[in-house]
Amino acid sequence: NNNNNNNNNNNNNNIFDDSLFEQLSTNDSFFERFFQIKSSQSKFFNYLFEKCLECGIGNIKLTNNLILKFLFALQNQFSWRFKTFKKEEKEIFIDYVHALFINSYKELDQFVSNKQLIDSKTSLETHEILKNSITGHLLSHMIPILILINCPRKLILKIQLIISKLLNRLNYLSSKGIEGIIPLEPFLITTKRIVESEHNYRDNLDEKNWIFVPGAKRLIITFDKRCRTESGADWLDLFEDEEQKKKIGRYTGADWPKKPLTVEGSGVFFVFHTDGSVNDWGYRCFIEGEIEWQPYSIPLIKDLEYSIVHLLSNWISFFIFDKNTIKQATNNDNDNEN
Repeated sequence: NNNNNNNNNNNNNNIFDDSLFEQLSTNDSFFERFFQIKSSQSKFFNYLFEKCLECGIGNIKLTNNLILKFLFALQNQFSWRFKTFKKEEKEIFIDYVHALFINSYKELDQFVSNKQLIDSKTSLETHEILKNSITGHLLSHMIPILILINCPRKLILKIQLIISKLLNRLNYLSSKGIEGIIPLEPFLITTKRIVESEHNYRDNLDEKNWIFVPGAKRLIITFDKRCRTESGADWLDLFEDEEQKKKIGRYTGADWPKKPLTVEGSGVFFVFHTDGSVNDWGYRCFIEGEIEWQPYSIPLIKDLEYSIVHLLSNWISFFIFDKNTIKQATNNDNDNEN
């Protein structure tokens, strides 16, 4: 409400009720009404982005976080609904994307101008700062949407200049050494398999089996409660190595581990021996390999650069094969000949 804002400038910072604003992010009926607004929403979008920029990049406060959450939800709505949009709704989309690119550029421009801040941060710290920003939170989410949809010609023409400025700022940050890969928190993944004998097993066996789980730091072996062999005559030997020098244990009769065995390393060697008479159920065990996985992330700056170049290549293809572009180029050729 522009009139209220003009009369109550002192209350401008309290224009949003935080709890209500957070609820809007998950309210589909609100978005239904939102897309029915016929007038331009450029001022509204720019106002929200300006609120986010007020406290500087990477220093977003609670209300600004709620604005980012709301705008992120709006972007999801754009993605889901775009194919069904009519002309008026596409205008809202164009207004939003234009405001997003303009304010992402402003944000990066402010950041780049603060050379003391950039020089004092490591690549990882810069990555974290940008991740909690308009550029990192919203632009990085919107570009894949623009790649997937059939962008309106009007939008492409409207933001083509600001994209080149945005790339210039991203290239500058890359030149400051903000690149490479970023190691993330490692975590364990598990792989499971079953190793067992026949039930009941046959006489006169000498089965040898090397169980190997590539990349595993340790193996957890859990035996079935039904494990049983002829005591002292039929047994299962486990070794840490194929040469059978590092013995883990021998199991026979009803004497089988009640708790899981932990074997350091990625392999275990099974030797199952039976004599020529009397047999029983045999053995069955579950082997769980624990693999420590070290994930990496492409820095946000590089990811944005690659994504924007991908988007631009799509748009170049669009203009090359666009009928209006071909017609205009043909007319220009004819004019030159004349």
